[in-house]
Amino acid sequence: LILPRIGQFLPADTVLEIAPGHGRWTEFLKDEARVLHAVDLSPNCIEACRKRFAADRNIVYHVNDGFSLDFVPDNSLDFVFSFDSLVHVDADVIASYLRYLGKKMKPSGVAFIHHSNLLSVLEDSKRNASEFKGCRSAQVSGKLFAELCGSFGLKCMCQELITWNSEDLLDCLSLFARVDGEWEQKSKVIENRDFVRQ
Repeated sequence: LILPRIGQFLPADTVLEIAPGHGRWTEFLKDEARVLHAVDLSPNCIEACRKRFAADRNIVYHVNDGFSLDFVPDNSLDFVFSFDSLVHVDADVIASYLRYLGKKMKPSGVAFIHHSNLLSVLEDSKRNASEFKGCRSAQVSGKLFAELCGSFGLKCMCQELITWNSEDLLDCLSLFARVDGEWEQKSKVIENRDFVRQ
């Protein structure tokens, strides 16, 4: 389900995975990268990945503060990936990561980030965040994410609003690159209410 959305950008020389947890997606990304940077706020998650992928010498592990990417050289990232983790973080965390990615991605680099769209659902429906399962951030929407990208020299090429444990479009898959980069950046927004069924 995910590969068709990112396959044209892989394999890649230098990849960053934000919040790998215990390596559910790292298992696939490691074979698509010459160097894979795995960064997580949790030392336990990084240690679990170290053990799980002990035989893989192309993975570099980092424990961060949940906001920064200082360990990544500027203009070095070809591909950035995060799935099923940043949906839980608020706008300040999203903004911090995007600020760093505006500097850390190559002009040819692309990022694929899965994040919350709950703010948009709440604004449209006037419901309360407590009515929704999954601990999605009520501070983040696809629209806000795109605006934040613009603040840091980035532009969304595509945003796919998707369902998650609900008929509502609670989540968003944002594909973005540098404004001064090599990718054509005609921004489009897609609504996919069949994501969970797919």
